[in-house]
Amino acid sequence: MNRLVNVLILFISLGLKAHSLHGRATVYGFESIEPSADLTWTPCFDAFNCSRLEVPLDYSKRSLGTTSIAFIKLAGKNATVESPSIVLIPGGPGGSGVDLLLTYKSIIGQMLGEQYNFVSFDPRGVNNSGLHLDCFSGDAKSRSAFYRLHRTGATNISSTSLEEQYYSSSIYGEWCNNAVENKSPHSYYVTTPAVARDLLTFTEAEAEFAGQSPSNAKLWCYSVSYGTVIGSTFASMFPDRVGRMILDGVLNAEQYYNNYWTDNVDQMDEAMETFSTFCHSAGPEKCSFWGPTPANITARMDGIIRGLQNHPVPLSGVGNSDLPTMVTYSDLKTLFLNAVYAPLATFPSMAEILHQAEFGNVSALAGMYDQSTSNTDARLIITCTDSYRRNRLTTMKEFKTWAEYTTLKSKYIGDIYPSYLEGILCRSFQPQLPDSLTPPYRPTVLLDTPLAPALLVRLTMPVTRSATRAREMAAEKTTIKRASKQQKGLRAIDNTTTKMNGKDQYPAKTPPRCCRLLDWISLKDPLNSAIPNGDEPFATFQEMHKLEDCIVVARGRARELSDIEWLIIEWRSSRAREEFLASELSLRLNEALAHRSWSQEVAWMMPNHGVIICANPLFPPQRLYEVLMIYFPIDLDRETISSIEKFRGLPCWHIDDEDPAQYPSAALKSQRPVWIEGTYAYQGQTVRRLAYFIGFVDEEGEGIYKEKVKYDSRGKLPGDVMVYFFNSLEDLGMIGYESLHVEFVEVFHYVPENYVPEPPRPISPEERKFLDRLPAYDSDVSL
Repeated sequence: MNRLVNVLILFISLGLKAHSLHGRATVYGFESIEPSADLTWTPCFDAFNCSRLEVPLDYSKRSLGTTSIAFIKLAGKNATVESPSIVLIPGGPGGSGVDLLLTYKSIIGQMLGEQYNFVSFDPRGVNNSGLHLDCFSGDAKSRSAFYRLHRTGATNISSTSLEEQYYSSSIYGEWCNNAVENKSPHSYYVTTPAVARDLLTFTEAEAEFAGQSPSNAKLWCYSVSYGTVIGSTFASMFPDRVGRMILDGVLNAEQYYNNYWTDNVDQMDEAMETFSTFCHSAGPEKCSFWGPTPANITARMDGIIRGLQNHPVPLSGVGNSDLPTMVTYSDLKTLFLNAVYAPLATFPSMAEILHQAEFGNVSALAGMYDQSTSNTDARLIITCTDSYRRNRLTTMKEFKTWAEYTTLKSKYIGDIYPSYLEGILCRSFQPQLPDSLTPPYRPTVLLDTPLAPALLVRLTMPVTRSATRAREMAAEKTTIKRASKQQKGLRAIDNTTTKMNGKDQYPAKTPPRCCRLLDWISLKDPLNSAIPNGDEPFATFQEMHKLEDCIVVARGRARELSDIEWLIIEWRSSRAREEFLASELSLRLNEALAHRSWSQEVAWMMPNHGVIICANPLFPPQRLYEVLMIYFPIDLDRETISSIEKFRGLPCWHIDDEDPAQYPSAALKSQRPVWIEGTYAYQGQTVRRLAYFIGFVDEEGEGIYKEKVKYDSRGKLPGDVMVYFFNSLEDLGMIGYESLHVEFVEVFHYVPENYVPEPPRPISPEERKFLDRLPAYDSDVSL
């Protein structure tokens, strides 16, 4: 029986539209499939079915045109007509789901269950899907020349390595911008929110294909690494369209959208230490780098590192090339980086490479760093378009601070990690994206939306340890389970049920477990009393700020309420706060405050915002904050709440340390909204409260900002910035507001051990040139 007949019988047994396949031969490439707005499956690659689904370039402006997304499907051995399809969301960015399913076709059913159908896809800009972009337009010499300039290796390999990477990075974005402008005008339309919408389009199209209601269709998915960002973005955008969701190797979505990775390096050295432990346990027969103790293995490995750092090894005639080369410290660090991403697969070969290197043969390391770069631009284009409006790696100061942090956290991989991620290449990207393609949504995995059961697995994977954070941030209405060794995929949660109610009001009366929390304590003192510096609370705060999950402890007085002192404690999660409340330190704080009259409220952060009181090892504290207490009706619906949380607030265009007298918007240093727990009586109404902490450089700067900055994003002539601000909030349902000013005279923050902050640097000529292009936005001159 030929393959086509087999495919037809399979489709008939599944109750699908087998007639749509008549006359179709098996194809072995997506170029043989015509794109269609309706889901049509074509037999492909022997055991699979393929489709090119036509989707809008911009879902908010469908007249702009379409692109096509490549989907591939494998039927489970025991699948029936009722069986849902599990969509495998690939990692990356830039990973091919088509290749993923083709590669793991023999084990995917064993992993997740043969009663399902398995679908995967290539996201926009990747492999078989549309919107490809080659930033160098096929010019291999130009690409090679750029990478020779930019890829200098580990950031500490020389005194200029970091600077060379930073200043050369602008070239890449400029080439990409030119390629888009001249050859492919919509190739930046590849953002993760766009991919999430494509997944919804597929989910609805598949339901329609099966004769079901598209409006009730739900996504079942298994996502890996960066795929968890796609999955969590989908859940944030379409919370009521999630059926089952597995997040495997969870990335910190907030850090991804900010282009500022820190979680990934936290446990890399622990992973490297397991190499020594496993090698010793395996014995000399199975581990060629064996030693009598794990410490002995680690010490010898460290010796090889020092040797290559001080003395690179010249080689010639390695592999198929007669050209000379040099094995460097960066080659060895690349080996380590590859190992922590796939330890089971790479530890044995790493042991052999280290064994050979110990005896002077380093040929296996030759070219390892150079070969670690990608030959395509998809990964960076997706990353850079996603992070464009939030990018925290734009200045030399930011890049240096981040590189120092990764190096501090991981001695084995931290100094090569910035070169591997290449996030600094995003700094000169200029994508002109509509709002519908940008990620204003809550990016953090599984926040406070009522989802169906979700499963977080591989919580201890060293480079994707954010599953632990995601588990902490799980909403009250989301069921999170940790997979044991016996649990397999979606079968682990088949019997898990969760009530869903799309009309539930949010924000809740109590804070969700998903977000960073604030304890907001008001202490009543005798009129005009000063905050004592040597009192017992002061000593307790000094102890509290040593807790890693206590982000900030701040004390200050509201000018308009001179007898009230505020104490604000920001926690990384509800779990951290609960642990503190059960600790001896909490008892000491209560004892220290016992002689004073005080009240306490709990607040929680909106997504995508930094700490409330902007003081940490990298930035000095701002002394003056205007705190707006904004009142909203208690019965806000979810759509309005979403709009409030997407509200961008006050505009600012400045670089740190600019003079507000010359650039008025530089007076605005931060703005942080928080929801306050419970309800409140305001002017005879029961309301919910949103506190807006607006940090100004000082009182004079506040006056300059409010007088000089003119803005209106709604198509009207620019006017008073505060009028615009409050008009926008009124449009969102604001009933009223009150304003207070507070100066935080004591700010404690968690400081990593041995951290030495860098002094502020002067503004570079490049940044000055950027600022000089913005005078109309930063003055009382109308736009």
